[in-house]
Amino acid sequence: MTRRPKQDCQSPGWYWLYGLHAVEAALLNQDRNKGDLLCTRNAAYRLGPVLEKVRVQPTISNRAKFTAVLGDVVHQGAVLHVQQLTPPRLATIARQPGCRSILVLDQITDPRNVGAIMRSAGAFGTSAMITQWRHAAPETAVLAKAASGGLEHIPYVRVRNLSRALDFLRGEGFVVIGLESRAARSLASVMGEQAPAPLAVVLGSEDRGLRQGTREHCDHLAAIRHTGPIPSLNVSNAAAIALSLMGGRANLS
Repeated sequence: MTRRPKQDCQSPGWYWLYGLHAVEAALLNQDRNKGDLLCTRNAAYRLGPVLEKVRVQPTISNRAKFTAVLGDVVHQGAVLHVQQLTPPRLATIARQPGCRSILVLDQITDPRNVGAIMRSAGAFGTSAMITQWRHAAPETAVLAKAASGGLEHIPYVRVRNLSRALDFLRGEGFVVIGLESRAARSLASVMGEQAPAPLAVVLGSEDRGLRQGTREHCDHLAAIRHTGPIPSLNVSNAAAIALSLMGGRANLS
């Protein structure tokens, strides 16, 4: 476990990450700078194999201590002081061999939604998630908890200008598909036509959807078809469906 001098751990960019899955994944991430680990005895027992592997001895504490540090959150008895990850460059990710699927988030600001999307991205083996520096959810404990370890596995790329990022991906051979509920074509059919090209699927905010400028930089607009009485999906649910289709698009028609 990489430790930094105490004064560095108080500098900007450090925060308390919590939750068993998030803490376990961070402990195993060699690219993550880590400080103190606080656990209840039960949490330390549950994290035992990981603690043995990374050779970390936690400070055994009680829930009152965690509440003083974090407030009223569901920490599951494990909190780890960490430094925010350094976002990778878009070009580095897009040009990696085997990079076949990317999710792009257009001004999705709720960290719980972004974390849930990241958890699904980790489950389906997505290469990366892209968002902006402004009007987007930064790396926080809330996002990390919702991601349930996904933050340590899915590169979270931050860009200044989303339209330019989409144009860059198109130049690198990606087909960019904007998820739009009113689109004439279904996401399944559009994806089926694009196999085996690498895909970048763009999701907009729940209240406004994709911005006009973002739509103009997509190759296609497509909708998730549904037949029930509910007219729309939560953005994290829509992302999970899109990710599933991405993984199986070779079988789509």
